[in-house]
Amino acid sequence: MRKGERMEKEILIDILRYALTQSSVVLPENFNIENLYKLSKKHDVQSMVSIALQNLEYDVGEKFKKSEILAFYTSEQQRFELNAFSKLLNEYKIPFILLKGAVINKYYPQDYMRTSRDIDDWWWSGIPAHNRRPRCAGPQYPCPRASAA
Repeated sequence: MRKGERMEKEILIDILRYALTQSSVVLPENFNIENLYKLSKKHDVQSMVSIALQNLEYDVGEKFKKSEILAFYTSEQQRFELNAFSKLLNEYKIPFILLKGAVINKYYPQDYMRTSRDIDDWWWSGIPAHNRRPRCAGPQYPCPRASAA
């Protein structure tokens, strides 16, 4: 690992710590914002870094700003889908538990800082495992055909 790469990772960690806890942070004057963007994108935290840097009065540029807008949009879409999914399961009285991102994003300073793109859930079908039929999940996963035996 080159020295600059190590420094960039340390800067990223410091910025994330600041974003989540508002703890004090002193960034070196000579850090490369483009390299920081690439590293934050690699770890899918660029929107959180963007918000933190703006709070620290840095000019983040277009890439960071676009990632923040995309994260907000994705968060709103996920919230819409989660509400529709929850309403459907509640309507049919199917017990369920939301896991991971759908639950923990409320602990972030802004919920869209957590850039999960899926909804993890566990739900009970009420059908014993030995009586279950395979579910069809769309054309890429067709239902098995009954054998003619």
